[in-house]
Amino acid sequence: MKYHIITFGCQMNKNDSQRIARILEMLGFKKASKEDEADLVVVNMCSVRQSAVDRAFSKTQNAKRKTTTKSCAATSLLCATQKSKL
Repeated sequence: MKYHIITFGCQMNKNDSQRIARILEMLGFKKASKEDEADLVVVNMCSVRQSAVDRAFSKTQNAKRKTTTKSCAATSLLCATQKSKL
């Protein structure tokens, strides 16, 4: 199976996406160069910036409309700047 990761956010989000990719590859997934080639689409977003959240939800809705055979996951890891809200 192939995966494709879309990242909206800062450098930390890009780092998180790289970690997700490593885990998926350890599970036997292969990286797809294009979203259309992927069996699993992961949308990783910044939860601090509303524009990133809006783009991520739009992307997941579009992916759901395109096909019923793909899986789509949306994720957002807690930003260090929001640690005090815990």
